[in-house]
Amino acid sequence: TERFEQLEKFRLKRDNNAHEIALDELKTAADTGENVVPPIIGAIRANATLGEITTAMKEVYGTYD
Repeated sequence: TERFEQLEKFRLKRDNNAHEIALDELKTAADTGENVVPPIIGAIRANATLGEITTAMKEVYGTYD
């Protein structure tokens, strides 16, 4: 639908290298117990979506059942 098309266009326009680096930095911070707020801000600035940020954090922290 239209929203998915907008999201796809958004993803195509971003710098994928900066995006991947930002998400890797977030995962590293989460894994080492550092403050994750600065890497989250970096991921947002690199145009990561909320879903991508959440997925990165789930990979480290898991989910609560």
